[in-house]
Amino acid sequence: MPRHILIFWFITCISTMLGSCGKEDHIDGRSDYLIVSKTQDSEDLAIDVDVPIEGGRDTFYISSNRPFDIFFQTDDEEEWLVVERVEDLQNNITRLIVETKPLEGTFSRRSGILSLSSKANFLAAFVKIYQGHRVRFSENFAWLQYGSANPFDETRETLIKNWSAAQQSNGWTSTIPDGAAEAHCYGRNGHVKLGSESHGANLISPIIPGIEKDSILLLSFNAVSYIAPTGAPDANKLTVEILNGCIFEDGTNKRVIELGYFDHLSPMAATNMWEQSLHALSIKKPDTHVDVSTIQIRLTTGSGLSDAGNRVFVDNVHLYTVFQYGENMED
Repeated sequence: MPRHILIFWFITCISTMLGSCGKEDHIDGRSDYLIVSKTQDSEDLAIDVDVPIEGGRDTFYISSNRPFDIFFQTDDEEEWLVVERVEDLQNNITRLIVETKPLEGTFSRRSGILSLSSKANFLAAFVKIYQGHRVRFSENFAWLQYGSANPFDETRETLIKNWSAAQQSNGWTSTIPDGAAEAHCYGRNGHVKLGSESHGANLISPIIPGIEKDSILLLSFNAVSYIAPTGAPDANKLTVEILNGCIFEDGTNKRVIELGYFDHLSPMAATNMWEQSLHALSIKKPDTHVDVSTIQIRLTTGSGLSDAGNRVFVDNVHLYTVFQYGENMED
């Protein structure tokens, strides 16, 4: 079921007489009922539920005076939620324990429908389950098709100044260092390389709009350092900067992170170079500047453009909305 289709939660009551099927009827037992709750208090209805990215167990309470079936439906390739246990309690209450798998390799939001139904009695309840964050910006550089995916092959990669007009219109830029003729940022086969053996480089995202309501965001990207076939490693630092007013959790707009290296001995280096390369950094708006409406990201080899021998491969740059103003962070 496509994510954009609105799922309605509903309760259908059947009675031997025409009349209301309000909650007081459910409590007094004058009609058939099926109610899903996050607590044993059936007033606390479960309609939309966010589960942690790390996965784990979650509990629901079903109040019903009729037998019911439980299903989970999702368009995701992975069956990421399973029913772990169903326990009958007192007073027509059932405790349902489900387990969600971790969201791995991405933070993009996925969803599914937990369906409970008693077809014989025309009863049904639906709970929308979410895991992950809403995508604010996404870039996988699939439009770059230069050279080889082999990280050792640097012969056909293409300087950013030589990208096509259509490719440059995507808004990614790189700074030309003082006294240099060009920026040493290279387009490759579906990803970007920053720097060379003799030059540092940066990569600057387009200006990303639409964050007026966002209070906390998450920046993620894949980045891995170069290592020669002989095993000689480049330096492995990457500076991540936030432009346009937002800050990291520590109150600064700059972080220097240490990257891993791909396995230079693997015959599958071209396909497994991105393993263990995912990085994620939490971003917030300062209390004194909550009206920020745009954001821009700059990735730089080492600590600056003068740092040579610090080649970095970059792919899958994503920005997610974690919380917006007015949302309860404890939900």
